[in-house]
Amino acid sequence: MLKEYLKNKNISVYKLADLTGIPYTTLNELINGKKNISDCKIKTIETLAKTLNLSIESLLKLLNNKILKIV
Repeated sequence: MLKEYLKNKNISVYKLADLTGIPYTTLNELINGKKNISDCKIKTIETLAKTLNLSIESLLKLLNNKILKIV
């Protein structure tokens, strides 16, 4: 779902990587479901959400993650 969101906003994964400072490979794996957002540092999640002007909850929904476990 994040892939469609980015497409609708005309933001490529390369552009998102440039805007956030998050490596392209990390973003690409997240967007394509090869990496789970719960494996990311909170700073990465916050930066991604802020850059996309989304709440963390909205970002998680776009990434199809129902629960983010915080221990």
